[in-house]
Amino acid sequence: LGLLERTLVPRPLPEGGTVNFTSVCGRAYRRALLEQWSIAFDEALFYGEDRLVNLEYLSRAGSCAHISAAVYRYEYHGDSVSHRYHEGFLSNHARLAERMKTLLEERGLFPAREGAYASCVLSHMASLLTYLIFDPRRERPFAQRWALCEELRETAVFQEALEHNRPRESLRRWVYLFAFQ
Repeated sequence: LGLLERTLVPRPLPEGGTVNFTSVCGRAYRRALLEQWSIAFDEALFYGEDRLVNLEYLSRAGSCAHISAAVYRYEYHGDSVSHRYHEGFLSNHARLAERMKTLLEERGLFPAREGAYASCVLSHMASLLTYLIFDPRRERPFAQRWALCEELRETAVFQEALEHNRPRESLRRWVYLFAFQ
């Protein structure tokens, strides 16, 4: 179950390592298991769908193997699909959070992983605030930014996660989201 937590709240597996369990890149999956469990990318999501696939796969697989070798190289560039603005960003993240919670509940894993889940949702919320509201490269009138803040405040999954906003996990995120509230 430690891998599930690392899928929700990324952190290195080996000391000094950079293993990212949120992405499907640089991994090999047993196709028979994907088909047996009907695991597929949610086409309604344009961001975070790989985290959902990993979460479901790891919640069902009894084990996994880690090879300490670079098998995939990711280069960040501003034109990539996952780094461009999309009008549905907020609703996409809300849907992703809802799907992750449902998956954890269906697998009977939610009570033990509620804190990790909330931390994941709070991280998404902080990213949304930065990206949609406060990023100076996103030129929006004040009224539009205010409306996005209101939409974020009124989204149920984000409201629930804010109840778990504690300074012990990430003081910077706590202050940021506390000020938002």
